[in-house]
Amino acid sequence: GEVDGLTPKDIVLLIGTNNTVDHPDGTPPQTPEQVTAGIEAVVHELHTRMPAAKITLIEILPSAVSKDKSVKDAAVNTAIATDYAQTLYIRLLDLAPLLMKDDTLDVSLFYDPRLPSHRPPLHPDTEAQRDMAAAVDAALYP
Repeated sequence: GEVDGLTPKDIVLLIGTNNTVDHPDGTPPQTPEQVTAGIEAVVHELHTRMPAAKITLIEILPSAVSKDKSVKDAAVNTAIATDYAQTLYIRLLDLAPLLMKDDTLDVSLFYDPRLPSHRPPLHPDTEAQRDMAAAVDAALYP
């Protein structure tokens, strides 16, 4: 019921990256098909509850967690692009170029490597999030 009574013009959804990675509690990652189904279930529910809203669905961002995760994320992004290609109320937004430098992930734009545990890049830092927000703003209000 968190969205009950809301009537937004736009919804921005960033979802899925944590589903394709191992969790500290031992929960295994989901398959690309499971992640795609989960994303589509959330999109369906949002559209059902707020049918006038346009949904900007941000593709899963690149990371350097593992080759397996990157392959899964690419499969999810491909699936949602295919599934929503003809959907008028959804626009996909690829923010990956903002996180790349010379066709390689710019690890300086992620918090994780700077943490005491030195984890692989997964979560964009404040600078990257500002750039992402500007790109979302440009997509919503060209």
